[in-house]
Amino acid sequence: MTMKKLSFLVIVMLILSACASTTTETVSGSSGEIETTTQVTEVQAVEAGALLANINARKALAQAVDKEFIAEVILANGSTATDYLVPEGLDYHYQQNRKSAPYHYDIEAAKASWQEAQKELSFNQAEITLLTYDSEGAKKIANFLKKSLEENLSGLTIRIKSLPFKEKNEAALKGEYDIELTGWAAEVPSASDFTNRFSKEEDTAFAEETLLQEVSLIPLYNKGVLYLQNSKVEGLAEHSFGASLDFREASVKKDGDKNIDIAVALDITSLDNSKYLERTSLIAANAIYEGLTTIDSDGKAKLAGALSYDLSTDGKIYTFKLRPDAKYSDGSTIIANDYLTAFRRLASLRDAGKNSNIIVKAGVKNAQAVIDSRTAVERLGVKVIDEKTLQIELDRANDHFLEELALPAFAPMKQNMIDTYGQRFGTKVNTVLSSGPFQLNDWQKGYSFSLSKNPNYWNKTAIAIDRINFLIIADAQKALESFEKGEIDRSYLAGKTAEHKDAQKQSQAVTYFLKIKNR
Repeated sequence: MTMKKLSFLVIVMLILSACASTTTETVSGSSGEIETTTQVTEVQAVEAGALLANINARKALAQAVDKEFIAEVILANGSTATDYLVPEGLDYHYQQNRKSAPYHYDIEAAKASWQEAQKELSFNQAEITLLTYDSEGAKKIANFLKKSLEENLSGLTIRIKSLPFKEKNEAALKGEYDIELTGWAAEVPSASDFTNRFSKEEDTAFAEETLLQEVSLIPLYNKGVLYLQNSKVEGLAEHSFGASLDFREASVKKDGDKNIDIAVALDITSLDNSKYLERTSLIAANAIYEGLTTIDSDGKAKLAGALSYDLSTDGKIYTFKLRPDAKYSDGSTIIANDYLTAFRRLASLRDAGKNSNIIVKAGVKNAQAVIDSRTAVERLGVKVIDEKTLQIELDRANDHFLEELALPAFAPMKQNMIDTYGQRFGTKVNTVLSSGPFQLNDWQKGYSFSLSKNPNYWNKTAIAIDRINFLIIADAQKALESFEKGEIDRSYLAGKTAEHKDAQKQSQAVTYFLKIKNR
C-alpha cells in the first residue's frame, strides 16, 4: 500500500471514529462463539437557542403541526385552524388582499426542512422547553404537540412546562421557555392590534407577512365559543374584541327575578384592572369598571364616564369633561384625579401581571419612557385640568383611541384603595370598588362569583338586570346538564357537547400561537 493511500485511510478512520463508537460482543451459539460488532452513533446535541435561530428548524416546527386536529378534535369548541396571526373579523379589506401564508401543515416538507437544519447545525439530538398553562385544554394541546413533533422531527425532545396562570406569565416574562403556547385577543377592531405587539413595522400587511415568513411565531387557531342560551335572555351584547360579553343592555323575561345565571369554565384570576385579564376576568371587570367610554351593542365606542370631549386639530390631544353624576359604588364622586391615578399606575406598575403594553399601544405620550424608567411618571401625557376635566396627550394620532379607552385598564381608581390594599387590590370582594353598572357581590373562589346592580351608577335606570351569577363548571357535560335542567341561562359547549343541535357560535378575534423565544 502506498503512503498516499495509507494517509487517506487514516483520515477516513479518524472521521468515522469521531462520529461513532463500536462495541464488540461475544455470543454463544450451537456452532460455537461468534463475535459481533455494533456501531453506536455518537450524540451530537444542539442547544435550543442555536436550534431556534435556524430558519429551517423553525420552518420544520411550523410545518409539522396539524392545526385542524387541535381546533376540531382537541378543542371542538368552535375554534378554527389558522396560518395567520390576524384573526377573521378584523379589517375585512386588509384580509381580502393579504398574501397566502408561507407555511402550512405538511409533514414531508417539515421533515425536509428539519434535515436541512440538521445538516447546517450538525446535530442529531435537540431538546426544547414548551411553556404552557396548566388548564386541561392547554395541557392536551401541549401533549399533542410533543407527540407529533417528536414523531416527525427526528432527535427532537419536547419538555413540557405547565404552570398556573400567574406563574406561567411570570415564567414567560423571565424568558424561561424556548417556545410558548400563548394567545392574543384584540382589544380594538384593528389588525394592527396584533402586529404592533410583535413588530415595530407600521405597514400592518408587511408586518404580518414578515412575522410569518421568518417564523417568529406559529399561528395555531382562532378561538371560537359555542354556547346555549335561554331564549328569555335578550340584549346580551357579544363582542369579538375586548370583553366578549356586555350586560349593559341585557334583559331577562323570567317570573320572579331579573337574574342571569351563566356557566364558565374558569374562575376570575384577578380584578385588578391594571393587570392582564383573561377572558372570564375581563368580562367581569368590564361590568364592574367603567371609564371614559364603553362599547355599544354594535361594537362602536360611545361616551360613558365622559360627558363630552374636544380633540385638537392634529388628533393628539383629547380634553374630556367628566359626568357630574358619575359615582363609585360607595357613593363617592369620580373625579379627574382618579383617572390620573389609573393611568399612572398602569404605566408604572412593577408586576409580572402588569398590562402596561395597553397604554403604549394606545399612544399615550411618554408611556414607554415611563415603563422603561427613562422618565418620571409625572411626565406621562395625562393631565388634570380641574376636578371634572381630564386631558390626555398622545404621541401620535390614534383612530381607535376611544375604543381603547373602553378597556377596564383605563377606568378610574381611588388612590386610597391602592394605598390600603396594594397587591391585594382586586383579590377579594372588599378590595374592589365599582365605577360601572355592576359591583362584585360575592366571590367563592373556585366555585362561583356574583355581580349585583350598582345602586350608585350614573345610568342605573337603564340597567335591567339585578344580578349576574357566574357558576364555575369546568366539565362541559355537567354545564350542559345544568342548562337542560333550567339551572343556568347560558352554557358553553366543548368536546362532545359541541355537537348540540341548538349550539350557537360566537366568533372572537383571538389567535393562539406558538411564540418562539427571542424571535
